[in-house]
Amino acid sequence: MKCLHCDGDEFEEKNCRFTPEVKGEEVEVVVPAMVCAKCHTPLMNDEQMNQLRKAAADTYRKMHGLLTSEEIVNFRSLFGMSQAAFANYLKIGEASIKRWETYFVQDVGQDDHIRSIMR
Repeated sequence: MKCLHCDGDEFEEKNCRFTPEVKGEEVEVVVPAMVCAKCHTPLMNDEQMNQLRKAAADTYRKMHGLLTSEEIVNFRSLFGMSQAAFANYLKIGEASIKRWETYFVQDVGQDDHIRSIMR
């Protein structure tokens, strides 16, 4: 791996502060990234990028009173359902469940639907 800024090739994993945009709004998160030992520029591998996406989505959800990805997984697990079975139970597409459990933010209406069904 080479640094995109200085061509350095030594990195160490550190927690870094990022301010990604979610639904047109900046959120602040701290997640692990590989940091160039020479110029201190952060670089992310696929796993770290997925952590950033999920952390950003969940931060946005918390700011707006929406269920987090973990809360959606917990609702599903409470009933011992697979993603497919949970989607069928909610009468929505399985892809929506997969997205909400990772790094896509559900709409308020979808969030209300999950909450009303799970009461």
